[in-house]
Amino acid sequence: MENAVVAPNQLESKLKELWELSSQKNCNRSCLFTLLIFLDCEESTSYVHGVIRQIVETFPCRVLFVVRDASKPPHLTTTLSLLETGSGKSGFACDQIEVHYSGDEEEKRIPFLLLPYLVPDLPVTLVWMGSPLSLPSLAGSLEKYADRILFDSEHFHSLSEFAECALKHQKESGCSVGDLNWARTDIWRELLASYFRTSDKWALLQQISKLKICYNGTKEAGYQHTELQAWYLEKWLANQLRWKLSQSGVGESHYRKDEKSIVVELTEAEPGQLPSGLSPGAILSIQLYGEGGLLFQFARTPGAKGQITIHFSTSSYCALPLQVVAAHAAGEHSLVREVMRRGQNPSYQRILESLDFSRQQESL
Repeated sequence: MENAVVAPNQLESKLKELWELSSQKNCNRSCLFTLLIFLDCEESTSYVHGVIRQIVETFPCRVLFVVRDASKPPHLTTTLSLLETGSGKSGFACDQIEVHYSGDEEEKRIPFLLLPYLVPDLPVTLVWMGSPLSLPSLAGSLEKYADRILFDSEHFHSLSEFAECALKHQKESGCSVGDLNWARTDIWRELLASYFRTSDKWALLQQISKLKICYNGTKEAGYQHTELQAWYLEKWLANQLRWKLSQSGVGESHYRKDEKSIVVELTEAEPGQLPSGLSPGAILSIQLYGEGGLLFQFARTPGAKGQITIHFSTSSYCALPLQVVAAHAAGEHSLVREVMRRGQNPSYQRILESLDFSRQQESL
């Protein structure tokens, strides 16, 4: 059902009417949790709607979507809709309340408007499409009801800056925290962990002396810091392999492990290398080099969406290419999984703490 503009004081009665109409179509009402989303600009509304659809199709939930646009005169508009999936007895529907506003006085009204629609006794996930620094007072007043909060590191100049702020917010709110860009690296982390799970591959991985990550550096509205996913992957690998950062620079970092030095390069893909439809910041390939011509390469397969080709070779051996289909290759699917995660991800917690420690060391 399309969005229908409803006066705030009529939301409850109109919601009841919607469910009566839905019951006539034998559509089941479903809700596993409350999804509370705050967006800081209207330009990304269509993208968020797509993400909401992906989430609801996998995990039914009540959606409370709040959009702030400071460029417009003070106003507050509420709309109501049903998100339907499937049909008949096999289908289900979830309700969505969408609020568009601007102005300080209007912002103060929203917590009182939304609080009655948090589903009792079910988890609440808050997704803030902005930085923790710009978290509006209305989100702050509702976050005490949240079990999990997701931020977007796109609004910071570096992951170290984001880590400092996210850890501070985690301590103050008591919620587990996550980041949309971390979620988007999910397929690569799973692939690398799976490939190097055997003892022989793990032993070869210890010989790596150079890591090169190639990513889509194309900038679009809402995607200006395209290097963030590559940074996350670099920090995750360094953490897993116990590398210690010795020098950090733009596009290149140096690590040490015992007496060995490791060089990490983050490079933007050439425009001609980019597959169609690849989102800004998405990883294109990962190459790991070691002594004796050792090479591991993981790269998106040209012309095959969601497929990754793995090459492994040494100076005396070359394995046949291995092609794998990456589960949840689209960024939206990774976000769905991150939204539904319960508790703090231990790997992500270590990443945040190591990034914050590095920032503190640099400031000394």
